[in-house]
Amino acid sequence: MALLYYDGDGVQKNLDQAFQWMKKAAEQKLPPAQYQLALMYLKGEGVDSDASQALYWLRQAAEQGYPPAQEALDLVESD
Repeated sequence: MALLYYDGDGVQKNLDQAFQWMKKAAEQKLPPAQYQLALMYLKGEGVDSDASQALYWLRQAAEQGYPPAQEALDLVESD
């Protein structure tokens, strides 16, 4: 549901709704949703930009072995 609103696929694009659905999925410990939620926090899509929340959700996904999150976290932590 979150990606439908995010992409506007079959529904009107709505980043606020996308954020709400993505957060629900992330709270269910789904790594792809945690990763996407981190990006939404980072970019300020559907929510105010918040680097600390972005990092939190990125770490949650990375700890579960989600490769895109692990790669992004490596980049962030190497700076």
